[in-house]
Amino acid sequence: MKKSILNLGAIAIAFCLGISIHNSCADPDNYNTTRGDASTEELWAAIDALKQEVNELKSMVQKLENSAGTETNSGCGEFCIDGLWFNRSGFCASPIKSITDYNESGAQKSKTEYIYDADGRYAGYDAGDVKVAVEYNGKEQTTTWKIRSTVNGMTTTTKDVTEYK
Repeated sequence: MKKSILNLGAIAIAFCLGISIHNSCADPDNYNTTRGDASTEELWAAIDALKQEVNELKSMVQKLENSAGTETNSGCGEFCIDGLWFNRSGFCASPIKSITDYNESGAQKSKTEYIYDADGRYAGYDAGDVKVAVEYNGKEQTTTWKIRSTVNGMTTTTKDVTEYK
């Protein structure tokens, strides 16, 4: 009998000790705080605010995508210095506008003007006696050369079609 009373006393003391430890470590704000239900109008206002924030973020992403060509670094490792784009190896990757050849005395020998379409694709070049036009149609590229002979002035036209997978 003495042993059972001692066991019950030990259990009661352990229970009281556990309750006191729990109460001292628990967050006191959780005891008496009532959570009020948000009204339907408040929830719709929160949804509208989130929609507006999503639209603002979408416009920011669009603005960043549109200005991707004007940044100093691209996602593929190219970088821009003084308006020219360079690849990872350090070679210029910007489209060529023209190439001018000069002789020893500094006089211009020839000039080749490069042409690009509205999408920024290479569309040919004009080197005076040689004109090259490149056209794209789906996965097909047509290149036309018009070469004027410096001897007799006759123009020869050749064409080839390249198909891509």
